[in-house]
Amino acid sequence: SLIDGNRSVNEINNSVGEDLFTTSKLIYGLVVMGVIEIVADAQCGAEKAVNEKRIEELLRNGSECYERLNLEQAAAEYEKALQIDAECFEALRMLGEIYYKMDRLTEALHYLRKARARRPDNQKTMFIKGYLHARLGEVEQAIGEWEELREKSANPKIVELVKRRITVAREWERVLQEY
Repeated sequence: SLIDGNRSVNEINNSVGEDLFTTSKLIYGLVVMGVIEIVADAQCGAEKAVNEKRIEELLRNGSECYERLNLEQAAAEYEKALQIDAECFEALRMLGEIYYKMDRLTEALHYLRKARARRPDNQKTMFIKGYLHARLGEVEQAIGEWEELREKSANPKIVELVKRRITVAREWERVLQEY
């Protein structure tokens, strides 16, 4: 139970209180039987920690640029974070929002779809994605995003705001069908 992919053999041995040879022999037996597998060495763990720290720095820089309305630089920082971790939710969501504000709608949709796939229940992503679909003239998809958000949100302000957006979208849909 002490083998978790993070502890070294020495750390496991110290926790168990046995001699290192016996602990190593038991771990080797588990590897041979296929109960556990070797996935990384200590260097990989150190590299992962460095990457996580760098991603945090890039996200912070992106957020600061976004707050100063320097959208191009913010996008560049979030893109760098994705080069390290292509599944970084915060970078995906923020790039979707930034590209929406920059009127680069195809790119915004790309990132928002990936963010929704990563965290399907994230309410901010649903809200922005609804607006994006509306801007693209995809009224049904916008309504779908907002209806899902209305069902999942416990915040009465968000529920009321989304209800109003759905009402307007349905009216717009009727106008489009008449034309």
